[in-house]
Amino acid sequence: MSLEIQSDGQIQTFLLHGELDAMIVQQCRESAELALADEARLHIFDGRGISVIDSSGIGFVVYLYKKAKARGKQFALAGFAGQPLDMMRFLKLDQAIPCYQDQDDVREEYERRGQV
Repeated sequence: MSLEIQSDGQIQTFLLHGELDAMIVQQCRESAELALADEARLHIFDGRGISVIDSSGIGFVVYLYKKAKARGKQFALAGFAGQPLDMMRFLKLDQAIPCYQDQDDVREEYERRGQV
């Protein structure tokens, strides 16, 4: 698994496929940190390709959220389903970090608010 980062001006998307575990977090952390330094105002973590997430993966998502907020940027989750969504709900992360069905919903909401 690798971290795919897509950017289109003010919106940047993080995409992963497979399991988000400690090994993958180690591989992706540096790339993600560099991406957060980008000038994008909204960062979307798209979890539609993640089949399983463990505590390291949860920590990684929270870490990215905190880094984005510390830099005055918006951060949202999109597309999580199955076990990863169950974990997010169990830990109440869906109440702390904005969660959406898919990327389009995130983009529409933030554009409606004038935040991108």
